Amino acid sequence: MSETISKKRHHDNPNSFEQLYQLGLTYIQQLSGHIWTDYNTHDPGMTILEQVCYALTDLIYRCEFDVADYLSETSGNIDYRTHGLALAQDILPTYPQQPEEYETWLLARLPELDKGGCAARK
Repeated sequence: MSETISKKRHHDNPNSFEQLYQLGLTYIQQLSGHIWTDYNTHDPGMTILEQVCYALTDLIYRCEFDVADYLSETSGNIDYRTHGLALAQDILPTYPQQPEEYETWLLARLPELDKGGCAARK
C-alpha cells in the first residue's frame, strides 16, 4: 500500500507563507498606525504583501538547493559558456614570478624531476 502525503499544515515553520504574511501584517499595522485601517484581501496593499510573501517562500525554497543543481545538466557536466561563466585559469592567469614559484610550477608539470633548483640570473 502506498503512503499518502499529509495535508497537515506546518504552522511552526517561520518561513511558511502564513507566518511571513502574519509577520508582514504585524509590521504594516505597527508602521502605518491609524492611517491604514483596511487590511482585507481586496486591498491592493494586502495583495502586494501576499506577492512579497510568495516571492520570499520561493526564494527560501530555491536557496535550499545546491548551486551545482542549477548549473549542471542531467549528465552532471557544467557548460560554462551557457551560463556565461569561465574557468579560473582562463580569466585569472597567474604566471610564476619568483624563483620559488618557477620551481613549484616546473615540479607540478614535470613530476619526473625530483627536486628542481632555480636560481635567479642577475
